Amino acid sequence: MGKRHSYIAGHKEDSFLPPEVIYINDRYAVVSNEWERITEKEEIISTIKMLLSEETAP
Repeated sequence: MGKRHSYIAGHKEDSFLPPEVIYINDRYAVVSNEWERITEKEEIISTIKMLLSEETAP
C-alpha cells in the first residue's frame, strides 16, 4: 500500500487548516496544526533530532 503516516499520540480538534508536517528524518515526522502557538518549536525539533540520532548511533 505504500508509505503512510502513523500517529502515536495527539489531540484531535477540528481545524480548517491542514496540519503542518515537519520531517525529522526519512522515518519520522512531527505533525501539528498549531505550531504557531508553540513558542519552543525549534527547541522541540532539535531535541527530537538529537534523541533519534542517539537511538540510531552504534
